[in-house]
Amino acid sequence: MTLRAEFDIPNRELLPGMYVRVRIEQGYDADALAVPVQAVQRNAGGGAEVFVVKDDNRVIVQPVRLGSQQDGQWLILDGLKPGARVVVDGFQKFAAGDTVTPIPTQETKAADASAGLPGAAR
Repeated sequence: MTLRAEFDIPNRELLPGMYVRVRIEQGYDADALAVPVQAVQRNAGGGAEVFVVKDDNRVIVQPVRLGSQQDGQWLILDGLKPGARVVVDGFQKFAAGDTVTPIPTQETKAADASAGLPGAAR
């Protein structure tokens, strides 16, 4: 998207013909779900899917509908519920239906700690 804007620049830090990069927040979705880019796999038909670890530590394949990609994460429009444990690494070590021993990522530990969840890294 290309935009053109005019700004008052009293200190003349920018001169005519100079360019800047601007980030504009287009919207905010407090209920959005996002997963790291590397967590999303493509199936033979080109559809997006993620591996989800169920309560019994068995891995299942979950088809998802992707939104946009932002800051190294895919926004998930459909197919995941809040709190789902998504596999991010080690795909070559298991197959769907296998039992795994999940290891939380540093990002997960930090988020749990800030939310005050029990067992979170402090």
